[in-house]
Amino acid sequence: MFSNESINIWSHLVGFFYFCYLLLVDNLVRIPEHNGSFSDHAVLSSLLIGYMVRNIIYYIYTCIENFMR
Repeated sequence: MFSNESINIWSHLVGFFYFCYLLLVDNLVRIPEHNGSFSDHAVLSSLLIGYMVRNIIYYIYTCIENFMR
């Protein structure tokens, strides 16, 4: 039915879309509610995007590493 890797991919894809949702809500709603500056938007965006990119690179690297064994 579903393999462990399939569940792993789908769970990370759901997490990716959740972080995209958080990025949009925080930048469009939360920060303006508190009169945030551009630097607040930049820091929040870079942290969330950096976290997502780091996870993508990590999982691609481990997948390639396991494939090469």
